[in-house]
Amino acid sequence: MNTGGMYHFDGASGRRYLLTRLNPNALSPIVLAHGVYILGRDDAGAVTPLYIGEADSVYAEITGTTKWNEAKLHHGADAMFFLLLKDPVARAEARRDLVAQYHPPLN
Repeated sequence: MNTGGMYHFDGASGRRYLLTRLNPNALSPIVLAHGVYILGRDDAGAVTPLYIGEADSVYAEITGTTKWNEAKLHHGADAMFFLLLKDPVARAEARRDLVAQYHPPLN
């Protein structure tokens, strides 16, 4: 669900996560931080998660791997989302919860 740049993604546990939509062409400095991220396809506001990841530096993870290019080329990805989470245990938990809910094809 879209709420003006913020998107709700529900985990399999029923927990709701509020992620910020990022501009893939101009990544904000915030993504240098720790967090959970979603690479997805936006179909008129209905987002399909294609890959859900977590990292100490989301920017390094997105730019240092081929996931974004693979998601764009093979799955039509056009959207990125970010949730700031410093605690590595909380990040791993959130990622597992979201992957269990959405079963992204690239996970």
